[in-house]
Amino acid sequence: MTSLAPRPAPLSPADYDRLTARIAINIKKANIALMRHPETKTMAGIFVSGESRLTTDIATACTDGWNKSYNPVFMDTLTYLEQVFVVAHENMHVFLKHIPRFRDLMKTDGRLINAAMDLALDAFLHGIKDRSLMQMPACALYDAQFDNMSVMEIYSILKKNIKVKSKPQPGQGQGEPQDGDDTTVEIDGKNVPLDGHDQHEGTSIEADGGKESDEEIIQKIDRAIQQGAILAGVMGKDLPRVVQEAMEVPVRWDAELEEFVTSTCSNRDDYSYRRLDRRWLASNEDMQIVPTLMQESIAEVMIAADASGSIGDAAMGKWLATVARICEAAQPDVIRVVFWDMNVCSEQIFDRSQIAEIATLMKPRGGGGTRVGCVANYIKQRNLSPDCLIVLTDGWVEPNIQWDISVPTLWTVTENAGFRPPAGRVVKINN
Repeated sequence: MTSLAPRPAPLSPADYDRLTARIAINIKKANIALMRHPETKTMAGIFVSGESRLTTDIATACTDGWNKSYNPVFMDTLTYLEQVFVVAHENMHVFLKHIPRFRDLMKTDGRLINAAMDLALDAFLHGIKDRSLMQMPACALYDAQFDNMSVMEIYSILKKNIKVKSKPQPGQGQGEPQDGDDTTVEIDGKNVPLDGHDQHEGTSIEADGGKESDEEIIQKIDRAIQQGAILAGVMGKDLPRVVQEAMEVPVRWDAELEEFVTSTCSNRDDYSYRRLDRRWLASNEDMQIVPTLMQESIAEVMIAADASGSIGDAAMGKWLATVARICEAAQPDVIRVVFWDMNVCSEQIFDRSQIAEIATLMKPRGGGGTRVGCVANYIKQRNLSPDCLIVLTDGWVEPNIQWDISVPTLWTVTENAGFRPPAGRVVKINN
């Protein structure tokens, strides 16, 4: 959260020490109050995890995905109940795994994804019924039209409604965006503020052995959430959707994917006499002849990846590399890769000799709209008959998907936990 209040006058070292001591006590009190409160105790494990740091190196408050940092001078401009809100806000970023989940977008579209995260999170905190627990400060981002929406739903809306007002520099023409443009979002004639939210640290957490990966951060958060939920006694109770999603222990999606491809492969195995050696038969006339299991490779694996822009390049690359590794083990004859948004934008076909290099050979194309039914139409119109289909999507697709094909399908979904496919299996990808 970026403070809208004027910067206070510099403090003397003694005054600053007294200030940090007071704010540190308030942050500790806030964590305890939030940990005990019935509406926020589901996050108990997060409130006691990581460090709560005080520093003037940041404007207001932020998190690196595990630790929380606060500017004591900024915090002193708020009432105690507003300070509780800020503490809850930063801890909820950790609880919802915002930093590791959206790190790619933070690098490429940081202002918009930060606004989307804060709009989703502050909408949740605004729904806290007990107003004596916390109070939303003026610098928070809240807009009722985004209530009960996910980060990516909000991000997509902001992206579609963005406006750029050019500020031409001397010698520059009008109309083309230039450095320093005033970028705004306007929905139904109403301006949606993008600033006033916290700017998070984009670097990984420093650990004893170096920087922790996003997967390691997520594992730490999951352990803290589960332990805290057990202590708080909320396991198995009815909880808000956003809380339920955060508390789910993620399934190893790559293991699910491997099992799917491998099981499809094994279904094509058959017993055969065709490969018996006649010279071996001549020298073993008394041996009983039995059929042997003949491995038939999958004729074709089809991969359909969402290229509408909602899945970051790094996440897409990692997903493709994992698919390629699994296909290398299964050894299909053909791998057909299509990238889609509103329509199938491109197709690449690889044979077995290229499998090891698929991740680098694939060239994603797309970037506008999302209609996954176009994949089924593509398969039908071209009379394709892949042995299995792997779909990558964020799950925010058209309602009533038209999917009248019978290809065994595994949907790997990055975002929408409520996604229900028209056919096939679903596995949720957590980052």
